[in-house]
Amino acid sequence: MTTLLDVRNRIADQLSRSDLSTQIDREIQLAITRYNRRVSWLHEVRAATLTTVAAQVWYDSIDISTGEGPQDTTGLTAVAVSDVQQIDYMREANDDPILQRSYRDFERLYDVTGASGRVSYFTLYAGRIGLWPEPAGVQAITLSAVVKPQVPASATDTSVWFDQAQELVENAAAAAICRKFIQDGDRAQAFQAYETAAWEDLVKEGNQKMATGRLKVHD
Repeated sequence: MTTLLDVRNRIADQLSRSDLSTQIDREIQLAITRYNRRVSWLHEVRAATLTTVAAQVWYDSIDISTGEGPQDTTGLTAVAVSDVQQIDYMREANDDPILQRSYRDFERLYDVTGASGRVSYFTLYAGRIGLWPEPAGVQAITLSAVVKPQVPASATDTSVWFDQAQELVENAAAAAICRKFIQDGDRAQAFQAYETAAWEDLVKEGNQKMATGRLKVHD
């Protein structure tokens, strides 16, 4: 699989600058961070897990190591809820659906009642998942969600962006290097044009998958 080092070397070759390794790595990470905020089919994960704790209402992380989707989930366990952009579905172990409530409605339940037992409702707010009634014990809840892919940190790290949109990341990082460090506006604009085209291709691919039924438009 393509690694951060592989992408760095390709960008360095395109720019003929082997002396900017640290800067290139950082711009690759910034490009992925920026595109992580744009929801695409690369973000979709199903069959992730939220493990409850008795009497605990709010949760900071979910486990996508057993999830399914385009992201490489190897080694990803405690994924911060702050990286969850949307929850499409949640169900108990017995497959009963857990319904989403608005944050205000959820707080009314939380403030007024002291119920404990099987979870019936959830909300997503302030980087945390709230469950109600408060769980009576340990339970594995299954959810499908839109989750920001992991940003590679070391040279050997891989990324779903490298697997599915390497040209997008390369051109985004190269354009930033030209603007910030080489100070070559013309080359920056050229790389940015390629970046825009690559993003449009990725969006088009997602739209095609939705149209054919392999993916469905989010509610």
